[in-house]
Amino acid sequence: MKARPHGDCYWVRPGAFLAGEYPAAATAPAARRRLARLLDAGVDSLVDLTAPHELPAYAHLLQAEAELRGLLPRHRRFPIPDHGVPEHPDLMDDILAHIDAELAAGRGVYLHCRAGIGRTGMVVACWLVAQGASPEEALAQLADWWRGVEKSWRHERSPETDEQVSFVEAWGARRRFARD
Repeated sequence: MKARPHGDCYWVRPGAFLAGEYPAAATAPAARRRLARLLDAGVDSLVDLTAPHELPAYAHLLQAEAELRGLLPRHRRFPIPDHGVPEHPDLMDDILAHIDAELAAGRGVYLHCRAGIGRTGMVVACWLVAQGASPEEALAQLADWWRGVEKSWRHERSPETDEQVSFVEAWGARRRFARD
């Protein structure tokens, strides 16, 4: 398995799908270094759950680092409010369809929000449910991965809020009902 590019992320699918915090940094040189580590880990598709203007834009820095490596990265935003859930479950379906399409195309995916805890954890758990896990199994797997993240000592769980956990459970039930 490839090493994690930083301590505040985890592999969802080793070598193909990473999840974590905002991938840039406060200064352009630091941001480029962090983005370079993601690219070097095989990431070339970033799925951004933050709202526009929530954090400094990084797509131009990603592009600059990617050009040095001969890569053509993708950046796609699916905004979810900080500490919140999608306004409609169809947004989760769209996010997961995009992740699956990127993985099927052989792209390395990095899913992120601001801190990589709430929104990111919620989407990862829903992705695991879409892959066949029950919501309980998905949340348990996520908890195991979360314990390996450096900031887990400060933030005990992912997803971060009860509302996000409830969303995973309801989304899983909705999905199960739609199949039956």
